[in-house]
Order: sequence, then structure tokens, then C-alpha cells
Amino acid sequence: MNCDCNIAGTVLGYLPRFKFSGNLPAMVQLDGVLYYIFDPNEKLVWMNSDGIGTKSIVHSRMGTQRQGIQDLASMQGDDEGKFGGGALVSFNMIERSHFPISYSEFEDVAQDITSLIGIKMILQQEYVYDRIRDPDSNLAVYNGSGTLVSLIDEQRLENLPRPSAGDLLIAIKGNGRSNGYTDRRRLMKQWFGKDWHNTEPGKIFGQFLSTPSIIFYPAFSELISKGLATSVIHMSGGAYKDKLAKVLSKNNLYAEIGLRESDPKLFDPDPREAAFCSFFSMGDAYAKFAAGNEGFFTSPPNVSELALHCAKKHGLEAKVVAVLQKGPRRGAVLRAFNGEIVDYSF
Repeated sequence: MNCDCNIAGTVLGYLPRFKFSGNLPAMVQLDGVLYYIFDPNEKLVWMNSDGIGTKSIVHSRMGTQRQGIQDLASMQGDDEGKFGGGALVSFNMIERSHFPISYSEFEDVAQDITSLIGIKMILQQEYVYDRIRDPDSNLAVYNGSGTLVSLIDEQRLENLPRPSAGDLLIAIKGNGRSNGYTDRRRLMKQWFGKDWHNTEPGKIFGQFLSTPSIIFYPAFSELISKGLATSVIHMSGGAYKDKLAKVLSKNNLYAEIGLRESDPKLFDPDPREAAFCSFFSMGDAYAKFAAGNEGFFTSPPNVSELALHCAKKHGLEAKVVAVLQKGPRRGAVLRAFNGEIVDYSF
């Protein structure tokens, strides 16, 4: 940002039913602003706001701006998936300086995502001149952020999925999760110069960095709604330390992943991801990066095969990596891809 702050928000308002005579849900445009009108049908309304973060700078440098819309949908939808569905609409603001693709391409991707995951994705744009910028160049950039609006019934909210001792911990392979990009960009500049995207090795790393995040929402929603998973986790900010170990710790659970030679192992990271990890201690690296495992879910043993089949149906490669235990220790201890032991137990 080239200003003191940059604030975007989504307002949820109440409209008496008699003031709107059309069919619901409905999209209404007033003075250039889009409004989505829906009937909650006595359910609770839940909102989750998120954005692409500085990964949009990588997309701008690599010419993959349109892929950022998938990152945006992933960041918002995956949080909601843990409730087992109910998402209605995703409202987003695309703030942009000038960049070499048309805004209609963003809208095309949003339409594809709407068709794919069943959540209406709406984009609005704002030209912000130099309010946002690439800190290391004069290249044009954009920012994407917004809010996912969902419905959830009170009974489900009071009985949220919760992992238990004896559940299986299942890892999902992937490498595109949008986390740790400030550190990643710093390393790219250190390795290949501030114009790293114009160097051959920089382009190779850039292809990895611009890979969009997997949208877990459809799989997570089905796993939860069908009782095949007791919890779901996507590896964004905090990764293995905050998103995995702390979740287990809060439920007084403990997992050992790959410690013994005979134990199942985590998925190995892409070699480019391994290169990023190698510039940190493994404890710090696995607290920042997905390191080859973009998500996890827990499943009771008696339905684990059905859960794995469900994941595969959604195009996900998954495998059992641990059994959850209840005991004096909480959290997780894992073997990193280089053989080191990373301890996030409490």
C-alpha cells in the first residue's frame, strides 16, 4: 500500500420482506453498487472476510492475475466448509492500478468458480491509482478481498464437528496455498534480484508461486455434512503450528507424524517449496509454509475409506498419516521432509 491504510468492508443489512416483492434470492444494482437480497429462513447468518494478500504481486509479475480469483475463493470458502455447507454468496472488491488483462477475465473466472462450487461469486472493481503498488518495482498490481456470506442453523452451530481420540489424521497433497508470501518474495529478490520474474530461474520459481490454492470448500462440506470427517483444516497462516497443532491441542489431542521408519509420512514438498523451507529452521518453516500438504481432515476409522473416496472424487490426493491420541501431551510432532523432527506439542 502507498497510503496509511486501505480498508474494505461488507455491510449486512435488514430489509422487511414486504419492501421487496420479487423472487429471492435476487441481485439488485443501485447507483452502480450491487446488492444481494436473500431470505435467511430463520437460520443464523455467518460472514467470513479474507483476501489474496501479497500473492497478487506474484500473479501480477507472472501474468497470472486471473488465477488470483481462485485464491480469493479458496481463502474464504475453506473456512466455511468446516460447517458443512451453507455458503450463499461471495462479494469481492478488486482494487487495481492498470494491468495488462481485461477485468472481464476476472469475471469469467468468477463465473467458472460459481459453477464449480455452487457459491455465487460477485466482483466489483475500483481503480485506485497508486494506492497499492509493488514495493520493488513500478509494475502495476491489484488487490482482491471480500466476504463470504453463509447460513447455518443454530443446532449445527451448537454441535460443531470436533476431532476425538482414535480418529485418523488424513493429509491432502498440494503446493499452492497462499501463505508466507512476504517471506517468499523477499527470498526471490535475494536470490534473483528485484526483477526476479525476468530471470530464467525466477520464472521457474514464479510458476510454482503463482499456482492457485486448491478450493477445498466442496470436499470439506461433503465430508462434514455426511459425517465422514470430524474436523477439516486448510494450511493458511500459521500452517502446522497454528492450524494443525493448536487445533489438536484445544481438543486435548496429540499426533505423531512420521517419527518412526515404519510410520506413514507426509507428502513431500515441491523442490521449490523445499528451497524456501531450507532458508529457515524447520520449526519456523513448517509454521509458515504448507510444505506439500495443503490441508488435513480427521475421520473416524470406521468411515475413513469412505472419506478417502470422497476426497478422491473431488480430485484430491489424500492419505492417512497419524492416529489421534489423548494423553499427557497435546499438539503435534512431525518429521520434516529433510528428516528433522519438528515439535509443536504443548
